[in-house]
Amino acid sequence: MRRACAALLLMGCFSTDPGSRQFPCDETHGCPPGQVCQNNLCQVSAAPLDGSVSGSDMTLTGDMSVSRCAGSGYPLGSKGVWACLGTFSPANPASSLCRNSKLCTDISSLVTTNECNAAANGLLGEAPGSGPTSIDAKCATTQGVGWGKLWFGCGKRQSPTPSEPATTPCRGHTQVHFCSTTTGVVCNFNDGRLDAQTNTDANTGVLCCP
Repeated sequence: MRRACAALLLMGCFSTDPGSRQFPCDETHGCPPGQVCQNNLCQVSAAPLDGSVSGSDMTLTGDMSVSRCAGSGYPLGSKGVWACLGTFSPANPASSLCRNSKLCTDISSLVTTNECNAAANGLLGEAPGSGPTSIDAKCATTQGVGWGKLWFGCGKRQSPTPSEPATTPCRGHTQVHFCSTTTGVVCNFNDGRLDAQTNTDANTGVLCCP
């Protein structure tokens, strides 16, 4: 009997009541309910900063039990997108917040409009925009041509300029986040890549994709 139990432990199995124990995990071996895989150990799932958890967040499927965030974050929907929070700059780029360094460019088939709008934090995708307001905001290229003043994403930032719903969403990103010259999302208008931008607000983050 002892040998059988030992064999099960070596296989990475866990009980339905993990308690305070931490189990090893990876992309193939998931975690008990309510936990996510971070640094190859199962840990209690990070929740949105306001403590709310949407219904879709409670229904994780497949590799959604494995966090895509290098630090803190939470799943957005159930199709592989994660909201990963933290500051970034060209020296520590936005993509470093994603475990696989993959920023979302198109979430139209991965996140619903309601899920994007209801995100607890301001989240930026690889989706620069052009236009002074959310009414005339349009997708722009990421090569520094035809963009400026704003980024498309999900959720809502309150300062220094509150985010607004986009009249015309950009590749599934339904919210417009405005650039600042001093704090928050400080934009580099010479380079339209998210990795070239700076974010000083730890409550803001990025969208990480499968």
